[in-house]
Amino acid sequence: MKKTVAIAFLYLVATLALQARTPRLEFGVEWGYCPALFYWNHLEYLTDDQYFIRSKGRDWTYTSNGMAIIYAGLDINSRAVIRLHAGYQGVDRGLRTIPVGLQAAYYFAGTSSQGWLTFVGTSVGISMQSLPPSLTLDIGAGYRFELGSRFYFDMKAAFRFSSAQPENIWDPITELLVTRPQMRVCDHYLGGISLSMALVFR
Repeated sequence: MKKTVAIAFLYLVATLALQARTPRLEFGVEWGYCPALFYWNHLEYLTDDQYFIRSKGRDWTYTSNGMAIIYAGLDINSRAVIRLHAGYQGVDRGLRTIPVGLQAAYYFAGTSSQGWLTFVGTSVGISMQSLPPSLTLDIGAGYRFELGSRFYFDMKAAFRFSSAQPENIWDPITELLVTRPQMRVCDHYLGGISLSMALVFR
């Protein structure tokens, strides 16, 4: 199912790009701060004494994460652009990833003009600690400043939703630190914000 959705999405992007009258490339570098503020999870694991535990929890948290990516984009019309990005991203405490993903952005005044923007993006995070991949979804808005001929500065804020696979998780119900070898099921989700800025060349 996921493969079919991905293929359909790529087909739609390719069709829109081919329909664009004057397709234009852009390149950018983006960096920012993206703390996780809330978590909810479902764990099934074995304790050191071989007891099988099922646990569900949710609570406020604060996990400081940073991100830095580079991307290449293609206009699909005068106001919208599709980007492919990769770089470095923190997802959870002790979980650092190499994100590879897509972002679609809409510029209300046009892609080459100063003004407000909105975007949605998703990425697969390849763990730098040999852990299962994590998924991230961003939905947000921002503002584009025109710095000069073909140079732009974007400021963005987004709600971030992540499906993380960390090396260990604290279970507040049993007051145990659950490590990856103990886990039989790990559904661990994080909600937070992303604040970033980008330099763009078009």
